[in-house]
Amino acid sequence: MLAWTLVGVPALAWALVHVLALPADIGLAIVLCVLAPPVGSAAAMAAMLGLNAALALAATIVISLLALLYLPPIAALIGGSTVQIDAVAMLGRIVAVIGAAAGTAFALRRFAGAFVARNPSAMTGVSVVGLLTVAVGAMHGMPGHVLGRGVQALQLMALAFAVNIGFQLVGFVLFSRLGVADALTVGLVSGNRNVTLVWVVVAPWLGGLPLVEAYLAASVFPIFMLPLVTKMLIARWPTPACRLKPHS
Repeated sequence: MLAWTLVGVPALAWALVHVLALPADIGLAIVLCVLAPPVGSAAAMAAMLGLNAALALAATIVISLLALLYLPPIAALIGGSTVQIDAVAMLGRIVAVIGAAAGTAFALRRFAGAFVARNPSAMTGVSVVGLLTVAVGAMHGMPGHVLGRGVQALQLMALAFAVNIGFQLVGFVLFSRLGVADALTVGLVSGNRNVTLVWVVVAPWLGGLPLVEAYLAASVFPIFMLPLVTKMLIARWPTPACRLKPHS
């Protein structure tokens, strides 16, 4: 599962970008998105949906740590002539972002561990609020893009939804043998990536690539909206034996 989420998803995205001969900016944006680890709130989302939160958390932590090693050189490599990325500077930005998150988690566990244990729903709410907060920053250029190029903005949004849904479906199908809940969890972390992390670490090199920034912003919307759709589909699952059970 980790191999698929870490290597398989970006490799498939890279192959599709080249097979479909997508414009360089759009191809770069898609690959950058899926190179990111799963979204930081994946475990909270999985818990809300009754999926395997532990599996989502493990994938998020492991791949986020590995991102320190692979994201800067690969991003610099795929950028090529389209965008010149300083891998060393990018590494520093990733360390700052992940380090801040790790520090916050450590502080909560150290000084408020009992409260967290007694209030899991509150912590889920905090995760959602955090996702909303960072999304506002990630979408900073989207209103202007919508007003200036409405049709293009809608096309980018449709593409972002298609990419997210597509990788969720592929992940679900590939791991369906694990059972519905675990397969849906794999799909969740396959399609929902930490776009904000990518945006933060590559922002200094995207000044001349408005399409890349616009796609990164558009790709945040599916992360918000699709879990609700998934929850509705789970509630209407036709076979009672396949209904999901909350994981402890």
